[in-house]
Amino acid sequence: MNIQFGILLSCILLLLITASCSDSPSRSSDNSADSYLGESVPSSQAIQFKPGIVNTASFESGMAVHPDLNEFYFTRLNSSFSGTIMVSKKNNNTWTSPVPASFSGVYNDSDPFITTDGRYLFFTTNRPSLSSNNQPHIWYVERNIEDWSGPVIINFEAVSIIGERNPSLTSDATLYFTANFPSIGGEGLYCSKKINEVYQEPEFCDILTNANGIVEVEPFIGSDGSYVLFYSAGRADNFNPNGNTGDIYISFRDNDDTWSDPRNLGSSVNTTNEESHPSLSPNGKYLFFARNNGQNNGFVDIYWVDALFLAGLR
Repeated sequence: MNIQFGILLSCILLLLITASCSDSPSRSSDNSADSYLGESVPSSQAIQFKPGIVNTASFESGMAVHPDLNEFYFTRLNSSFSGTIMVSKKNNNTWTSPVPASFSGVYNDSDPFITTDGRYLFFTTNRPSLSSNNQPHIWYVERNIEDWSGPVIINFEAVSIIGERNPSLTSDATLYFTANFPSIGGEGLYCSKKINEVYQEPEFCDILTNANGIVEVEPFIGSDGSYVLFYSAGRADNFNPNGNTGDIYISFRDNDDTWSDPRNLGSSVNTTNEESHPSLSPNGKYLFFARNNGQNNGFVDIYWVDALFLAGLR
């Protein structure tokens, strides 16, 4: 009888422990193994991110997730194709409907990027300044206790004839972006190192091609600088090579500081519709990008996919 009672007691304890674990916060967390930013995580095939909330009958692109996982940002265009950077915040484990970020909504703003420490948010904007030469430029806001500071422009002595766009930063604060500085290297990818809190004059990075019918823009640099994701149209291995739509590619930096030939990300991401504006979640697990939904209205929505396959492209 004592042995049977002991077995029964063990079974009861096991059931109680199992029930306790099933109700634990780690399993029901907004960012558990099967949930991220309040959504069920994607697999190896891309799906829309928050349809009806983020993705609407407008044009949405350019995801940026704050590393504290309590905010995410993206660009939404209005009917005149002027951009506003939108933000959704987690409040009592519920995500708010997106609204214009505190620093956006007046000028044409786009391309939000948040640094790995969450301290700065960089973006492209056409807001006026004494040195703006009527082109879009890269500005940033700094995190304060309540929200973000007022926007500050990144100034260079060299002049880009198309302005500067698509900011992306490594963990050591090196800024990558697209521009056209005739005095430095022409159109393509540039980087600017931060020394003593000041961004230095741009250096040309011979990675993106913008010649012979090929257009390559919208770079996203890996946090360690070992790879860059970007949009490319006009390549022979585009999913729609004879059209004007492009795909997302990746190029890896080798030990000798050279870059590999671009690799098409393949059918997990790219289609005969247009894919653009790649970015990664702070943990590197999920790839966000924009896709033309293929409908007659031509609207673009944000999609996401498990990013594990990227390592296999190296």
